[in-house]
This record gives sequence, C-alpha cells and structure tokens, in this order.
Amino acid sequence: MTSLTVANSAFTLEVPDVPLLASGVVILGYTADDAFDADSLAPNEVMTGVDARLSGGWVYVPTKLKFTLQADSPSVFYIDTWYESMGADKESFTANATIVSPALGKIWTFGKGFLTGYKPMPQGKKLFQAQAYEITFERKITAAA
Repeated sequence: MTSLTVANSAFTLEVPDVPLLASGVVILGYTADDAFDADSLAPNEVMTGVDARLSGGWVYVPTKLKFTLQADSPSVFYIDTWYESMGADKESFTANATIVSPALGKIWTFGKGFLTGYKPMPQGKKLFQAQAYEITFERKITAAA
C-alpha cells in the first residue's frame, strides 16, 4: 500500500433484471468527500434476563452501502434507470456490486441488494448538489485484491 486514495478505486454495479445494467456498469463521478460508505453492523443480539445474566447470539444482518454521486455524474442515469424500471414493472430488482481498492489491496463484493435510498434529483443551490443513494445487501465478502 502506497496511499489511502480512493481515486484509483473501481465501483461496479450490476442489476440483472434491467437490460442496461445487466452486464454491470462502472460507477463514475462519485464525490470526493462522501464517495461510498457502509453502516456499522450489529452481528450479535443480546438480552438480559431478570437475574442480570447476559445472553446473546450471532444473527444475519444486511449491509447498507451508501454512495454519493456528483450531480453531473454520468452514473446518475444508471440509478435513475434502475429506479424507473422497478416502477414501470411494479417489481423490485436486486443488484450486485463490487468495489476494488488498489490502495488498500481489497475487493468488496456485495450480493442481492435492494435500492433502499434514492434521491430523485439534485438539490439546486448556486451549484447543483450531490445525490446520495443506499443499497441494502444480503451479503458482503471481503477479499484481497
């Protein structure tokens, strides 16, 4: 690892049920300060009995991947197409995603994701603002690049 830059990362999104996205597309134009992020996970649930004894166990939890695109990103069209395709068919279409980070030497692979956060248009100020999105995935695998 020579740096911590996100600039050389690659984010690919695939939505098999949407023809334009079925082969996977590279997401371009994400913002410098909020490119992508995943929420913290709570893989264990715990409970305390009346005698103050703590019990717990591991549970499956989804991974929420958030990413933010510049208002002029060509990839906004892909997210709009995904959203509008679901509305036209009145059906949920799941996605898969991969983020490759040469800087960290890691590949994150996400499977069976639902679009759970969609900003339909950028906020208009002096400049159009970035658009934030969220996909909730069933699984995430981390591997070495």
